[in-house]
Amino acid sequence: VGVGMTTETVLVPAFILICFSIYYPLVIKSEEAYLRQLHGAAFSDYCERVPRFFPALSHLVEPDEYVVKPVVFRKHMADVIWFIVIVGFLKVNAELHHLGEVSSDSFL
Repeated sequence: VGVGMTTETVLVPAFILICFSIYYPLVIKSEEAYLRQLHGAAFSDYCERVPRFFPALSHLVEPDEYVVKPVVFRKHMADVIWFIVIVGFLKVNAELHHLGEVSSDSFL
């Protein structure tokens, strides 16, 4: 949905959201059946405590401190930076087109 919203249209994110809301409940049921078969009663107890999709912030318990491994942190940051860079290029390209500074076959 987030990627669809960068298109700055209503149709693409709406289409993605509709497809997601039809498909994802089927994925949840399939995964739950597999996990219940794999873990039995322990998974059933887990399902009673944890909401299926939306988190229950009232159940949130945070530790006093977090241990961060710099190598893992850098890897995950690198995994998300590409998205920010691409969205930036798309925004700059759209603005340049809007200003009439770039032809239609520009860099993106």
